Amino acid sequence: MCTAMQVFRASNNSLTGAVPVNAAASPAMFLLDLGHNKLTGSLPDDWVAPRMQMIMLDNNEITGTMPSSLASLPRLGVLRLANNKLSGDLNSFAAQFTNPTTPAADGSTHKFNNIFDFNISANHLTGPVPGNLAWLGVFNPNITIIVPGAHGGPSIAPRALDLSGNMLEGDWPVWLLDAVPSTTSVCQCSVSIALGGPNMRLTCPPADITVSDYAWQLAAQQRYTCWNAKESRPNQLLDQLSSAANSNDKIDTTSMARGDGG
Repeated sequence: MCTAMQVFRASNNSLTGAVPVNAAASPAMFLLDLGHNKLTGSLPDDWVAPRMQMIMLDNNEITGTMPSSLASLPRLGVLRLANNKLSGDLNSFAAQFTNPTTPAADGSTHKFNNIFDFNISANHLTGPVPGNLAWLGVFNPNITIIVPGAHGGPSIAPRALDLSGNMLEGDWPVWLLDAVPSTTSVCQCSVSIALGGPNMRLTCPPADITVSDYAWQLAAQQRYTCWNAKESRPNQLLDQLSSAANSNDKIDTTSMARGDGG
């Protein structure tokens, strides 16, 4: 592979074999799109491509675990690995993210990770939803991401975190109830969260949670579900939430978000 290549786009073909190792270390590439092929094998372990902004490897047959080095790519904004056969957990990957309010050892300030579109749905992932995912670019309220719009003009990019269709378990990530409204109230962007699926076992909170009216409305729009362990069935998370003006029989569905009811 040419080291000067900036774009490698070969989606919707019948390509076989593994993801090229050279792409993971390319000094110039900013777009890697090999989605909708028949790629197999595991992802490269060491990703050190300093200009990489978009990685789209969805709808293949990629196996193995999630390389933690993907989280360290300094410019990566879009990471789509949906509909593969990835296994293991997300702990090592998420451990690369650091709370931006925590001072670094040298006194500098940590930053949000740049990934604002993260889709790893329909794989075989297990384990919990790591709390460090709260520091993804998805939840950075201090930036506005501009992309080309449908008619050629600028548009504010939607943000997405899609972990649905895996086998994740543990506590439902209640940090989302703060992260989503804290982001959308500032960035004026849409944030879609998907955590659903027949094999997801994210346990409902043990007690009712009081949230702001805005957080309650966003939770209603996302249609979150959680796993009722006692009855072995999914519940609407709204059954566990209340706010000053809302309860679960007052759902405003006039502006539904893209979340799939995760």
